[in-house]
Amino acid sequence: MGFINDNEAKIENLLCPEYYKNEVNAYSAEIRLNPSVSEKYALERLYMLWKQEALYNYSLKYYKY
Repeated sequence: MGFINDNEAKIENLLCPEYYKNEVNAYSAEIRLNPSVSEKYALERLYMLWKQEALYNYSLKYYKY
């Protein structure tokens, strides 16, 4: 498993907080409703949940309507 590369660390387009909140809710629901997945996919989902939560918090602070 690799580390986060430079492209993953860049935010080129910051979307509104509602978008990221929706993504957080979707990943949380999928994790809760579909627990029987491969270890690799379980880790991918956890990573995406973490990433969307981080972007949500960043968006709350810096998104300009």
